[in-house]
Amino acid sequence: MWEQYPQRPCVVYMGRLMAGQLASTTEKKALRAAYLTRRDAQNADECRQRSAKICQRLGEVEPIQAAHSIAGYAAMRNEADLSAYLRARLASDIWLYFPRVADGNTLDFVRVKRLDTLVPGAFDILEPVGPPTPKSEIDVFLIPGVAFDRQGGRLGFGGGFYDRALESIKKLPDSTRASAPLLVGICYQWQLVDGKIPVESYDITMDMIVTEEQLIMCSDARFIPPGS
Repeated sequence: MWEQYPQRPCVVYMGRLMAGQLASTTEKKALRAAYLTRRDAQNADECRQRSAKICQRLGEVEPIQAAHSIAGYAAMRNEADLSAYLRARLASDIWLYFPRVADGNTLDFVRVKRLDTLVPGAFDILEPVGPPTPKSEIDVFLIPGVAFDRQGGRLGFGGGFYDRALESIKKLPDSTRASAPLLVGICYQWQLVDGKIPVESYDITMDMIVTEEQLIMCSDARFIPPGS
């Protein structure tokens, strides 16, 4: 099936759902399954090439480059691998953080000075060791997902970990949103949904999305690095 429709597999697999907003939980689960199947079908060379282009593009985004502290992630199951970019940023003396599952259903963020100090954790994902840092001290969150839409909607694995971890950002008044952490969705170009992902009241939305082909601005929130 993927060979016949390599560019937009889910448009065919879930064609009825892509035309407008996906409504039901059942449809959302089906969309997630379709995109995960496509992601798992990628070969290692495809992932490396696309990941390298995403890393290059991240280095061209001024608000991200201006950040003093960044939260990254450890790639799993053919996710975009940002290791090259994160190592380069560590060399420039930024503060880097990685997520760690906490209390079973949310995330802590722990400072990392070297990527080789990460250890297998929940779901066998590499995690940091050490005390958590207040999320308010992090300028930029680089957030993976199963799929995204161009309005900043994100489809995750369904556990709600990032939603719970970053829920305080949604509660900020408009007057302070400009100085809130920047939420950046990271995905391959084919992971952009042709339509809109349903966003519930508890879902976080991205300020921008970075793929190997483009930067998508999803909100007009300005980013002001602390201390600037």
